[in-house]
Amino acid sequence: MAEQKVQLVRNGVSVAFSENGSRKLFSFKYVFYPGNHRAYKNTNRLVRAYGVSALPSNEIHLVFTGQADAKFSAEVSKLGLQGMVHFVGDLSDQEMVMAYKGALVVAFVSLYEGFGLPILEAMAAGVPVLTSSRAAMPEVAGNAAIIVDPYAIEEIAHWLEVLSFDLNVRSAQIRLGKQRAELFDWDGSAAKLWALLESLAESSGG
Repeated sequence: MAEQKVQLVRNGVSVAFSENGSRKLFSFKYVFYPGNHRAYKNTNRLVRAYGVSALPSNEIHLVFTGQADAKFSAEVSKLGLQGMVHFVGDLSDQEMVMAYKGALVVAFVSLYEGFGLPILEAMAAGVPVLTSSRAAMPEVAGNAAIIVDPYAIEEIAHWLEVLSFDLNVRSAQIRLGKQRAELFDWDGSAAKLWALLESLAESSGG
């Protein structure tokens, strides 16, 4: 297909993430992972990176959506992270927004994603993002997230620390993230898609 015939219509992010509202869902400071626990989500390396970072000793917890299977629970226990790693099950839409907004960092370091909507949801919520250098994630994140090798546990740990403790880096990432999220607007995407459909109908004589 000729390049000039390709039209980009972006995904959007719900305005709920950028609206003002309560940020209190958990009583502790935490890094948030929103997603399932399939192998390509790389949650095993995320929890290991968290375990070797300075976050546990600074009372910063790690919160996962969903439930841990027996193997993952055993890994948490082996790392001595009981009480610091939490599996909060399925959250309602409102609870999910609150979980994002209350986080210090959203960590989404998958080995593969077709898009990676949590990156934008976190940005819209005003939370720094740590994401992966693989697949679609760098394209979605642009220059508004810290991008790491998802296989590099020490690198993930380092940037979890920086995004948690360095106020200058946090402030810059939050600002860039909000700007980036504004590009992914459902109303704008719908308007562009409608205009494309009208143009196609006119060109075909419909």
